[in-house]
Amino acid sequence: MSKIKTIPTYEQLINKAIRRLMLTITLLISLITLIMVGTQQTVNTTREARDLMTSLNQANIKDVPSFIQWNNTTTRNTKQPAFIRVTTKKATLTTATKTKRTIITTPSSKAFFAKQQTKLIGPLVYVRGFGFFLSYSEKDGHNTYQLWVSLRRLLNGRLQI
Repeated sequence: MSKIKTIPTYEQLINKAIRRLMLTITLLISLITLIMVGTQQTVNTTREARDLMTSLNQANIKDVPSFIQWNNTTTRNTKQPAFIRVTTKKATLTTATKTKRTIITTPSSKAFFAKQQTKLIGPLVYVRGFGFFLSYSEKDGHNTYQLWVSLRRLLNGRLQI
């Protein structure tokens, strides 16, 4: 038995072409929107991290009380969770920005700093068990200021416009 091929009508061909065109346009617009919003959020997160690093550097932290003072008075505009470490002559101080409490070392900070960090591109770092972070470090005389800003909210798709 031979199979008879049906030839599509012009209407069917045009409908098929229009559906493909609409699907392609929709996918392209979605992709462009995703790229634009993702880029904007990354730029905002980077700006927030640099502002926080500038604040740390300008605070000229010398000891635990000056770190506590900075931690309590700094308004953190970062929407992403972050870890901060300040190394002075006398101590290494850490905090997490999720909580505004005065904390010298949090359990999450201890766990975070104990994990292996893999530097990827520029300030992008992967911390095993914690995810991707933007990492910044500055040295000012005897102090070293380090900041890790999480990209979890950005990567999980909770983009805020």
